[in-house]
Amino acid sequence: MHRRVLALFAAFLMALATLVFVAPSQAVEPPSAGDLDRGFGNGGKQTLNFDPGPGVNDDSASAIAVYPDGRYVVAGTAHVGSDEFGIVRYNPDGTRDTGFGTQGNGVVLANNGFFHDRATDVLIQPDGKIVVTGYCFGDDFFTIRLNANGTLDNSFGSGGKAVLDFAGKNDQAHGVHLQGDKIVVTGWATNASEAKEFAAARYLSNGQLDTSYGTAGKVMIAMGTDADGNGSTIQPDGKVVIAGRVLTSPGVYGVGLARLTTTGALDPTFGSGGKVLTSFGPKDETLDSVAMQPNGKLVAVGNAKWGTYFDTAALRLNPDGSRDGSFGTNGQLRISMSLDNDLGHAVLVKPDGKIVLAGGAYDGNAYDFYIARLHSNGTRDIEFGTQGISHIPMSIKNDRAYDVAAQGSKLIAVGYAFDGRSNNWAMARVFDTPGLAGARVHPVSFGRPGRSIKASRLRALIGSANAPRLSSVDLAIQRVDKHLLRKRHKCDWVRSNGRVIRLAATRSNGRFVCSDASWNTVVGTQSWNLRVNGIRPGHYKIRARAVTPYGQLGRESVRTLKVTRG
Repeated sequence: MHRRVLALFAAFLMALATLVFVAPSQAVEPPSAGDLDRGFGNGGKQTLNFDPGPGVNDDSASAIAVYPDGRYVVAGTAHVGSDEFGIVRYNPDGTRDTGFGTQGNGVVLANNGFFHDRATDVLIQPDGKIVVTGYCFGDDFFTIRLNANGTLDNSFGSGGKAVLDFAGKNDQAHGVHLQGDKIVVTGWATNASEAKEFAAARYLSNGQLDTSYGTAGKVMIAMGTDADGNGSTIQPDGKVVIAGRVLTSPGVYGVGLARLTTTGALDPTFGSGGKVLTSFGPKDETLDSVAMQPNGKLVAVGNAKWGTYFDTAALRLNPDGSRDGSFGTNGQLRISMSLDNDLGHAVLVKPDGKIVLAGGAYDGNAYDFYIARLHSNGTRDIEFGTQGISHIPMSIKNDRAYDVAAQGSKLIAVGYAFDGRSNNWAMARVFDTPGLAGARVHPVSFGRPGRSIKASRLRALIGSANAPRLSSVDLAIQRVDKHLLRKRHKCDWVRSNGRVIRLAATRSNGRFVCSDASWNTVVGTQSWNLRVNGIRPGHYKIRARAVTPYGQLGRESVRTLKVTRG
């Protein structure tokens, strides 16, 4: 009789629990903002060598664009005998999308038929087509468009490619933006006097120059006596802002920004006649990237040489081009991370107004990726990384990040890492929001049954769990009016999709528990359904709590259940 009771009770001990009663030493430390996402690549990092053969084959990733579903495209330079445009599409988890392109490896290479083609920026159109810009042999603007599957879009330019020369001299494109159904490309162009100027061009959707823009589709903007247009952004009203380096007098470089209207004319409401010429103070400076905050203010990042070394420098302007005195000191900020060069190359403005910077910082031995997060007033966000900065050594030698993008609650920086012989494409992913570490894990909710039920009607325990990210639900059942069983048992966990997993029950803290750590769930509520059979009348306590993948436990919920005869 005693064995029969034990067997019946064993059928009831079906409690799914992975971490409810796990000792603290067994739990995974939850990540903080700025920590590497260890589930990405190799410990949060990954590299790509397009040509691992002998010799020096330098590759470098320059830009990243993210799809709404979390996939992303990276563009840059791939050295495969010569420099070509390299475009790679990745799945949200960082694996390559093998359905992109025709090689089965997620890689697309493109060139203009020569040996010096470098991609500098990329965008994804609403229809899924991908536009990549940069420059080709002879230093002309070179822009291509790919279909969503990675093949060249023959409806754009000539066979998917468009080459543009401004004045028969060297020109380089460094930015690309959608302006309605048209494409604006920005950078710098050399005039007939051999001086560089900020430059922009606009293409129709078919890749032909839009002759209604600027002069026959092209714009050149004299800034100082020589200028490099290194970065750009497009405002919600369609105006384009170009930022870069400006030679103001012999041997003295300052920084400059210019804003163009949708017709390609200089915007008279910005700065002086559409231009802002300014300086951080030193005589050698540059701006590499610019972004717009939700309030219309512009944040630009680059470098300035204070003394022997360069430090990251940031500048914020009001919508009219005047300096924003609420940012840093008189609208500018210097970020020094070492006693060597600390170079800023990219800026990202988040919807909450926080500012993310990326570049390369010296660690005492070599240059590493860095990602920094600032509050909207320019002060460091100390909840991110170490005092607002995450240093990421990508290799044994020099590494540098050139762009950064948000992918949900994470940040991806792209650039290059040195492998001892050549530079390779490199990417790192860190947590942006501390939400997984600090977000609330809600108590588990119980559904059916209620407080009392007849044994013949009890078939399952039902409820729900809610956490920003959910790994599992832990449940334990204890019969409070009988001694606990002392053997291992089997238990069934029935997920909401109907799949049954049979697991071994083990004893923990005086309760029998079952384990299932195989959920990889997403944000929101998940239902749980624990099937029970052959329950004897009596009083039982059911304990449950939600678990995240990092060992965070929700507050334990307890339900007392009376099982009656009948």
